[in-house]
Order: sequence, then structure tokens, then C-alpha cells
Amino acid sequence: MVPGQDLLITTDVYIVQPGDSLYSISQMAFLPIETIRLYNGLHSDFLMVGMNIYLPPRLKYVAEGLSYITPDTPEKNIANVVGFAPINTYFGIFEYHILEDGSLSTLDDQQLIRLLRENNVAPLAVITNLTETGFSPELTRQVLNNPEIRQRVIDNIYNLVKSKNYAGVNIDFERIREGERVICSPIGRQIKNKNLFI
Repeated sequence: MVPGQDLLITTDVYIVQPGDSLYSISQMAFLPIETIRLYNGLHSDFLMVGMNIYLPPRLKYVAEGLSYITPDTPEKNIANVVGFAPINTYFGIFEYHILEDGSLSTLDDQQLIRLLRENNVAPLAVITNLTETGFSPELTRQVLNNPEIRQRVIDNIYNLVKSKNYAGVNIDFERIREGERVICSPIGRQIKNKNLFI
């Protein structure tokens, strides 16, 4: 151990170390000083090295985790999902590309979706404006400014999510110019209107 190192305390009893104070213990345990005093019957701030301090139960907060994953070999898919499912609520499966005509690229993701579902993690289809030359604001503008193509994109995303048993969608359009960001709003609203998690 080194000075300043963070420690995870997994017990309700803390043993006072040299240099500890009620303040430092309260900060480490995420408890008010008064709560520590009350639960330990302390009438002053005086602590002795080696003294046991009872730390009352703390509130536990529910956390949701989102990670991204790319389909790989069946063996690597299994290893990644089994290894990281316990700390994730969602996995964004990277990625489907929007194309100029409103269609979507293909992705061999069926095994990965099944594995995620079996391990109680919600798979999300990641839809991007990524092209061979990087994220394309021009492609996004072209697709979303044309009502017919925009509707085709929305319908294709909806059909993808439903047909492949995705839990929802993560739309990852990047490098959109500031003045054009408003054009991304209609696609999000229309997908939400179809009752998809977005």
C-alpha cells in the first residue's frame, strides 16, 4: 500500500490507522461524522490507533452499465459476454452503418444477441454514420434531409430491432455540424414513437 491509495472497505468495522480522523473516515465510508459518532457512542473526536469503528449500513445505489462490443469469433464472443455481463446492463453491438439510400449495412450478430440475452444483458443495435473515410456529416445531412430516405432509415432500424430481438437502439451520428444538429431530432422522435428504447 502507498499513501493516497484508494481501498475498498467490504466490512462494517474499520480499524483506526495512524493519521485517521473522524473526518477522513467519514469521507472514506461516505457517512456523516455525526452518524459515525452516534453508532459508536463517541463523545469526542479523539481516536486511538487500532480502535474498531463500526460503520452502519450505507445506502446501496442501483447502477446501470453500458459497454460496446463488436461481434467476433464464437469463442471470443462467449469469453467477452461471460466476463463482462455481470457489470453491464446494456451492450451496444457495434455497428450498423446507414447507407445513402436509407438501408443499413449487415452484421453477423445473432450469436452475440443470443449470448447477451442468456446472460441478462440488453443488446442495443448501434447505428452510425461511419463510412470508409470516418464519420460523415454529409451522409447524415443527405439521408435525414430527404423525408423519404429518412423514413426508410427509421423503418429499417425498427425492423432490425424487432427481427433480431434487440432491446433497443443506440444512434451514434458523429461530427454533425452545430447548425445541422437539429436534423437528427426527427429520427430520434420517430423511433421513440414506435416504442423502441433509444
